[in-house]
Amino acid sequence: MLYGVRKALRKLAEETAAKGGSLVVKIDGEIKKVPAQELLKTLPKQDDFQ
Repeated sequence: MLYGVRKALRKLAEETAAKGGSLVVKIDGEIKKVPAQELLKTLPKQDDFQ
């Protein structure tokens, strides 16, 4: 199940980054708007999913 969630999040970030968009995320209890391109740098690649 976690594989599917990670895959969906990665796809969302990739598609949003391709459009130059941002995503709203919760980091350390704080809600922030983060450029999708920056978020992609912190996400594992699909090959790294376990």
